[in-house]
Amino acid sequence: MNLKEIAKNSVWFGIIPKLASIATLFITPLITPFLTAKDYGIYGIITSYTGIIGGFAILGLHVHLANSYYEYKSRFGAVWRRLIFWMFIGNLLSFIVSAVVLWFYLPSVFPWSRGLVIFLSTFYMLYSFNMVVVNHYYSIRLIPKPLILKNLSATLIGILINFVLIYYLRIGFMAFLISSFISNLFLFFIFFKSFWVDLKLYPLPNKPDKRVVNWFKVALPMLPHQIGGTILASVDRIIMTILALSTVEIGIYSQGYSMGNYANVFIVSLITSIAPVIQTTFRNNNLLQMRKMLYFSMGITLLIITALSIWMKEIYFLLVRNPDLQICQDVASYTCFSYAMFPFYSMLSAFCFIEKKTIYVLWLVFIPAILNIILNFIFIPYYGYMAAAISTIASYWSIAIIVLIIPYFKNHIIRWFGTLYIPIFLLSTCIFLLVISHFIGNFELLHKVIITILVLLIFAIYYYFNKDKVKLFGFQHQDVL
Repeated sequence: MNLKEIAKNSVWFGIIPKLASIATLFITPLITPFLTAKDYGIYGIITSYTGIIGGFAILGLHVHLANSYYEYKSRFGAVWRRLIFWMFIGNLLSFIVSAVVLWFYLPSVFPWSRGLVIFLSTFYMLYSFNMVVVNHYYSIRLIPKPLILKNLSATLIGILINFVLIYYLRIGFMAFLISSFISNLFLFFIFFKSFWVDLKLYPLPNKPDKRVVNWFKVALPMLPHQIGGTILASVDRIIMTILALSTVEIGIYSQGYSMGNYANVFIVSLITSIAPVIQTTFRNNNLLQMRKMLYFSMGITLLIITALSIWMKEIYFLLVRNPDLQICQDVASYTCFSYAMFPFYSMLSAFCFIEKKTIYVLWLVFIPAILNIILNFIFIPYYGYMAAAISTIASYWSIAIIVLIIPYFKNHIIRWFGTLYIPIFLLSTCIFLLVISHFIGNFELLHKVIITILVLLIFAIYYYFNKDKVKLFGFQHQDVL
């Protein structure tokens, strides 16, 4: 797999499925005049609660999907059906708990029926396992088109509904809930025949025998991992409500966070495209290939994040046509950088999944999540929502220190990357680029244009004279199947 194929798969597997998010940018200038910080605040709080509870939904069992596909080959369907059944049980429990929590959280005096808001916010949890299975299947098989084209139809429906409800009907945050509800339901039905009927990948009720018990022994440590990741992304807004910050302040943070989160679309697409290659590279013990993947993925990630951060002021000027929301741009800039270490995290966690040492993933996610909670409670009372943005960065980046303490990760870093200085180098680079991007972000437009052109020229010249050196992967698609 060469750079061209990686770029192609990144677009197919990562960017196009997120077209709803990307396309929303184009309607943002049209809808933001009719949205308030309070709308973003209410929606952000609702999704924070459902997000954290939804972390339990698939019970960590998705870790067995990729492994069982490689281990059982043509017989993987029989294993997947049993796994899907237990994922459905987890979905059902998450739906019930979310509904109860929101019922008590939402105030009795509410501009919309609490029952309607709860239904729209939680119903998708009953079948969210289906898209987990769908995404794993097409990603492993490296067959993007059926997944992407069906995803695209659902995302376009969601965008259209969202636009109509906000621009014409002016119903605020409820538009987000309604459009998400309809698009998720459409996605379930559009994949129903191909997976439930043709591939027979549906929940198959089964008793908790020895194999199922062993599955859960590996999968249950994934629950703190799932919750830890959601806590990192969502708990700050819940803490803000506990500390009595206004809904407007929470909305400012939520809007900036959602804008900065677009950086994650590009980063996840990159990691998704090389995930099968990581599997094969690890199993083949190809040290050089693994190092190249780390350097390549981190380099592209930092380039994207730095560029978005530098140009965030102009992005807001073009897309957010609401003066009250321009203040969100600093949160968006910091949110971009919180994802800087994601490729490093993804690679280390992949080692744990492949070796079925999922207990070690807790160190990568749960410890940063706890750190995030502590930092938020300490600094939000003094510095408000901006403290949450900085705390998120510190928490995500803390894995660079954590992996140097845990022997399991130390051994892998030395084995695969040759030196323990790799995490420190990556962390130092992230800090440097964060400072530089914040500094350059305040430059005049002309100066930014000149700097951007110079940087692009340097990269283009480097690539031109080092084409052979940046050919990363020397095996074909079929080698990873």
